Amino acid sequence: MKYKIYLPEGYVQTALPGRDEWLSALRSGLYSQGNGCLSQIDHTNSNLACDCCLGVLCKVQDRPKVARSGRFEFDEISENLSHANPLYRWLKANGAFPGNVTVYAGEEVCQYLTECNDFGLTFTQIADIIETVWSNAPKNW
Repeated sequence: MKYKIYLPEGYVQTALPGRDEWLSALRSGLYSQGNGCLSQIDHTNSNLACDCCLGVLCKVQDRPKVARSGRFEFDEISENLSHANPLYRWLKANGAFPGNVTVYAGEEVCQYLTECNDFGLTFTQIADIIETVWSNAPKNW
């Protein structure tokens, strides 16, 4: 799927702690992409899990805590980043884009990274978007 990023005139990237570590994980090919929640386990093969882009972030941060009902719990919330997540300040619950940044996945308007993920953009495409929108800063976890 094709995507487009529109940055407002004079846009300056916001520093996102640990961005490059997250990008490496998204581009690594080690994670199977899923949607609808941060991470899911396939009960027919307990070794097989799928993650959304924010689920990969939580795994890089070593934040998963327990598996329950086929889902991993991340800070007791499985669909969104918790307020306790060190990057919540920058990403909010769903990976919100800063300012007037607009991303299109095909014809769909994405206001959040989770929408980019669920509308069918690959982890590599999402990593490219993150790299364009945010700059790297020392990780805070």
